[in-house]
Amino acid sequence: MGRRDPRADIIDDDPFKQKPRIARVHSHRGDDGTIHFEMNGSSTGSINPLLAQFMGLQPNKPANLHTGGIWHFSDEEKKHLRLATAAFTLALGFMWVGGIRTLLATSLSQWMIQLLLAMPVML
Repeated sequence: MGRRDPRADIIDDDPFKQKPRIARVHSHRGDDGTIHFEMNGSSTGSINPLLAQFMGLQPNKPANLHTGGIWHFSDEEKKHLRLATAAFTLALGFMWVGGIRTLLATSLSQWMIQLLLAMPVML
């Protein structure tokens, strides 16, 4: 392979100096017909670890088993969930009795009883 004339560096930089070297891949076929790849003399070489794992060059690691509970809610999150559930139930109760407009057509006690009876049904 030819080399670059060092006198050319006076005019411009060598564009191929920064280029990474190409990794050589050697392969051989086993007795059973399986093709085995060796990269740079080691099993993984200098290739991307994700690619090495995909190609089966890295040993498989078992998945970590989660032993904790499924739900991990803080007290603040639980409080917000209770408030949201109560607001949603109240809104459904208002829809059931016809909203505030029906309060003018009926008495306050009748409207309130309908609202309170409808809210648990909506849960």
